[in-house]
Amino acid sequence: MASGFENVVFTGSGTQPGVGVPMVLISGRLAAERIVGPVK
Repeated sequence: MASGFENVVFTGSGTQPGVGVPMVLISGRLAAERIVGPVK
């Protein structure tokens, strides 16, 4: 979550270690889980 802002979450290859599309997908999933909780 972004400090000082409500409802702002950063995703993408620059927010998690690694490169390429797989890391972007993982970053998006981690952001979604942080917002709504883990998917069961």
